[in-house]
Amino acid sequence: GSTMKETNINSFISYTLFWLTFTISRFLVNNLSSLIENLVRINSLILLFLVTIFVLTKNPILFSLSGFFFGPIFPYVQSKGIKSINGIYVPLFNGSTYAFTSLGGNIVSTLMGLTLDKSAPLSWSIPAIIIFTIYSISKKL
Repeated sequence: GSTMKETNINSFISYTLFWLTFTISRFLVNNLSSLIENLVRINSLILLFLVTIFVLTKNPILFSLSGFFFGPIFPYVQSKGIKSINGIYVPLFNGSTYAFTSLGGNIVSTLMGLTLDKSAPLSWSIPAIIIFTIYSISKKL
């Protein structure tokens, strides 16, 4: 909220819209993945673009919109991973992905909070780097 300028919506509404679009896109992941062959790559590029433009403009609408592109990444990777591994490793895979996702979220939000007062662009470079990493890994796989 401290990096957003107050425009036609405040940061509370922006966060609400982020989670709304995030949740809606998770319900649409099967339809989206059938329409878009490289869903993770496309979403990662769009997210990187949105985060960059958000940091530059501080427009909360861009933050809200990013939820739609961030939402399908985890369920898509989860479903593709389960289909491609031996059934005996599925419980380990599920536990690991949930553990790394929650751990990553805690670390990223903490690092962003620590650096936000010093530099908003530096703070937002943390998720941008992670998004770029996801894009790069998906390109190799």
